[in-house]
Amino acid sequence: MISHEQKYVKVKTAFANTLENHQDFCEIKEIFKDDISRRRLELISSPQDLLNILEAQGLIGENTVTGFRKISTGINDDALIYLTQKFLKEVANASGNFPLNVNRYSQQQKTLKEEISDQEDNKKSKEEEFIISRSKRDKIFDLIVGEIGRKWMDFGRGAGFKQGAIDAIESSHPRNQSAQIYTMLEQLEHNTPTREMYNLILNGLEKCRRNDIREKVQDMIFK
Repeated sequence: MISHEQKYVKVKTAFANTLENHQDFCEIKEIFKDDISRRRLELISSPQDLLNILEAQGLIGENTVTGFRKISTGINDDALIYLTQKFLKEVANASGNFPLNVNRYSQQQKTLKEEISDQEDNKKSKEEEFIISRSKRDKIFDLIVGEIGRKWMDFGRGAGFKQGAIDAIESSHPRNQSAQIYTMLEQLEHNTPTREMYNLILNGLEKCRRNDIREKVQDMIFK
């Protein structure tokens, strides 16, 4: 009997095959302009890249069809719409207590937020003391992406990434080093508070012996 994981892989493959033959891939990317940063959208060069990023962002997966739904309705493809609805039922059956048309990931996040709201309130004042604007953040990321070069894996290890995670990032964007580095930075941003993220970035640059970049980033942070 085919497993739920195998069913998800089949759905993802079907979407990849359909998108490969779509006339305007840029149109498909624009569907996610509110979910993915502009810089990252520009780095996506293939349907497989897009699906990998949607997976990393939690927009598609074994328990969520949000990204699949957006694509299928966005390009108005009846076959993909049917496939999405069918997989949605599979998700509901597999997840037990989660009703149809509810993103299990979102439900879990909502519960989690309720459970830790007090902790977040306590952290908020500390985080507000260390604010980096979006434009400054983008400039820092662009600087690292543009200058770190082949040292990016050493940078990642210095910033706390395990080798398995680095290998996964590398394989998700083959022959696209800029996308690999940007993915690493966005994962770091997604998984750590702002202050900690920049400390890890500075530590990673020091560990990979790129103190020249470290000094530039440090100047940008405190400028």
